[in-house]
Amino acid sequence: MTTMGLALPWEARISSQEQERGSRVGLGENPGSGLAPTSGEVRSDDLELAAACQAGEMRGYERLYSLHGKRMKSIARNLLGSTADAEDAVQETFLKVQRSIKTFRAQSSFVTWTFRILINTCYDARRSRMRKKEVASEGRRNRRCRNGARRAPILR
Repeated sequence: MTTMGLALPWEARISSQEQERGSRVGLGENPGSGLAPTSGEVRSDDLELAAACQAGEMRGYERLYSLHGKRMKSIARNLLGSTADAEDAVQETFLKVQRSIKTFRAQSSFVTWTFRILINTCYDARRSRMRKKEVASEGRRNRRCRNGARRAPILR
């Protein structure tokens, strides 16, 4: 039986002692002690990552993969159903990002843009898989009998 909910890393979980004390975080305090960077830091890192990739630097892509590769594979696995397909989709996503990096306009964060490409790549893979199944089933329907006559179509 599975549970629904948010899974937090061990460092981010609230201990039972803190819950009992009712510790509260005041305005301006950073509750995660560095675990959750401010939006300015995220935006700055995101822009640096995008600039490195736009400049064609391999380290930009390596950093993108090291920061988000695991999550990308997880999302792709959930959408496609297999680890092999997920790895193919992530690889295809990085190729698409590299090909279309010049079109990135920073209207959204670079990571958001990359994840959107991943999701679209997964949808394309599923569509392609469905078409292959349709063609294969169509081929089975149009087989001929041993005497050369066509079989009647299978109604489902």
